[in-house]
Amino acid sequence: MYNKKIKGFLDNFFEYQKEKNFPSFIGISDNALKKINLVAIEKLTHNSSIDVIDLLNEKDLIHPGGPKMFLRCILNKALLVLVLLPFHLLLLLHKIFNYDKIVVGSSKIIFFGSQSSTISVGYNLLSSIFPNSSFYALTGILGIVHKDSFKSKNTFTGFEANSTSFFSSLKFIFYYVNRFYKLNAFSTVTLKSTTLFLFEYIKVLYSIEKSKLITKETPVESVNIFMCDNNFFHTVHIDRLNSIGCITAVIQHGTFLAGNIVYLPALSTWVLCCSERESHLFGLKSQGAKIHLLGMPLQICLDIKDNENLNKPLLPEAFDLLILGRDGNFWEIENAYKVFEDSTSSYSNKSILIRHHPKSNKEMKKMLESKFSNFTLSVDSSLQQDLSRSTIIISFSVDANILSLLNRKKTIFCGEPEADDLNDFGSNFKNLKVANSQQELENAIQILSRSNIQFDNSYENKMIEVYGDYSVDIIKNNYIDFINQCQNDMSE
Repeated sequence: MYNKKIKGFLDNFFEYQKEKNFPSFIGISDNALKKINLVAIEKLTHNSSIDVIDLLNEKDLIHPGGPKMFLRCILNKALLVLVLLPFHLLLLLHKIFNYDKIVVGSSKIIFFGSQSSTISVGYNLLSSIFPNSSFYALTGILGIVHKDSFKSKNTFTGFEANSTSFFSSLKFIFYYVNRFYKLNAFSTVTLKSTTLFLFEYIKVLYSIEKSKLITKETPVESVNIFMCDNNFFHTVHIDRLNSIGCITAVIQHGTFLAGNIVYLPALSTWVLCCSERESHLFGLKSQGAKIHLLGMPLQICLDIKDNENLNKPLLPEAFDLLILGRDGNFWEIENAYKVFEDSTSSYSNKSILIRHHPKSNKEMKKMLESKFSNFTLSVDSSLQQDLSRSTIIISFSVDANILSLLNRKKTIFCGEPEADDLNDFGSNFKNLKVANSQQELENAIQILSRSNIQFDNSYENKMIEVYGDYSVDIIKNNYIDFINQCQNDMSE
């Protein structure tokens, strides 16, 4: 996430929370609370138009209030109580039937991930290298109704129901919601969105109690590796382990540009990052964190069967353009697709293949398809196949660029217009252009269509510098070096 209005809102909202002593009430560090605020704002803006973002700025942080807003506040409190009660009950049932299966034992290397995350396959690969490793997968509380979700001994929900979590939640609802409801954005978003926003802090209170339980079972001399540091449980557990001196590390699971407030700054003591380029970014914004190079995002590396097959086309080129749909909040997608505004005539002579993002809903798909009068939808084909049968790739994700560039495809990146290093990033490769407007995109298509790009031996080295190594064997060795370094640090 790069939107400067949201960043400005988060900075000012945090200062507002400090005035109201909220950090001490919730019981996490300032940096951890900033991560939670970022998760909460995602709930507030997820299904909103770009217009709601205009309200998130420092001048309009506090709403004037009035009878209508007072009534909305009362309704939100009622909704939060109605959500809290079944949430707490489900967690109690979870405890009664002992669905959590966390057995730390002699484990000294502990991975915390998610059952549904694409990086979990990579976690399983790394956790198999050392015998004293365990992988604990977060699962939703509704997983208790699905017996197959808990066959593994290492699955758990990131919440703990007890008297502390319940009464702290009630205190939040009846004391802090009044204060939080002064946010100007609440006047335009739905009650559902504000409820989800506020409930994120209740989830944190329950995650803190679960973190306390797991911390009691965790050896102080352990390495704790997480898939991210901006998630209700992961955030508070990293924060707690940091406070008792355990080693914590986050594996970078996606590439990014400067200014990304999801990745930067890092909360953990270590960052296992992808590339030299990103190592520099972490170093600038996470000055307290130690950095170790690992390699490209694990899920991407495991998708690449071997280096030799990358440049072998699976299908003949049949499309002028392949458009890879964007993931994200509604407003982010709405804003990104403005590069296609009023462009129906511009693409009338182009054959277009659209590949929607797997997380796209019906509305998001319609938003992209409405920009073109004639196109083909990708159905039942792999990304590698779609890349091979397309001449120019239009991407909205830094991650999506990786396979395109590894295949040495002509690529246009239309994402993250506010990233400070965007132009420098776009100059890394001859076959990569950056476009953040309709005119820039049309110009990039014309330039790449006419270009006959020649690649030399330096291309692969540049890919490694910008994105990281994609050899699974090299990544394994880098991981082993990291663990050895941690063990040496703990023995000193």
